[in-house]
Amino acid sequence: MGGKITCEICNRTFKDKDGYEQHKTAKHSERLENINSSAPKLDFNFKKLRNLLIIILVVGAIIWLFSITLKGSNACKTDSVTEINIGSHQNLALHTHADLEIIINGVSKEIPTNIGIGPGFMRPIHTHDNSGEIHMEGPCIRDFKLGEFFLVWGKRFDSSCILDSCIQNGAIEMMVNGKENKEFDNYIMKYQDEISIKFTSDKT
Repeated sequence: MGGKITCEICNRTFKDKDGYEQHKTAKHSERLENINSSAPKLDFNFKKLRNLLIIILVVGAIIWLFSITLKGSNACKTDSVTEINIGSHQNLALHTHADLEIIINGVSKEIPTNIGIGPGFMRPIHTHDNSGEIHMEGPCIRDFKLGEFFLVWGKRFDSSCILDSCIQNGAIEMMVNGKENKEFDNYIMKYQDEISIKFTSDKT
């Protein structure tokens, strides 16, 4: 025979478990419900967690794209012209032109078509024909020196040489918009500049 059971709420004693359970249900059911309802709930909301993770991923992607864009913008202003590929004429912040002629001992030298353009790339300084028109284009505003065009072309130009002609055998003169200019390769090209580089040999 089982021992007596005491109610932990009101201290009444019952001779068996069945009597105790009936008493607890009849007298203390409301109090027990209040106790259970006040207990901390440990329900885990997976939907809220999923939404939080999505928000974190979206914010992270936005920050990453912003950093890539900022890096690209800075690279456009600082990278060598031989490392920049503008790809096409779309979304350009800069699009300007200058005209260049090179005269060696009275003979005009052809400036080739598609300097700075090749399969899959287009440099920010390039030509589209052999007229001598230099195109300066890019996704950011920056200055381009005349020497950078020759760097893209793969030819030499500075205060000592133009192409294969050097001052050991003659003299170089550069004119910009009809005025003599001594900046040579360091000259910053401007919109609609007319640049003329002449070499005259000592033997002529």
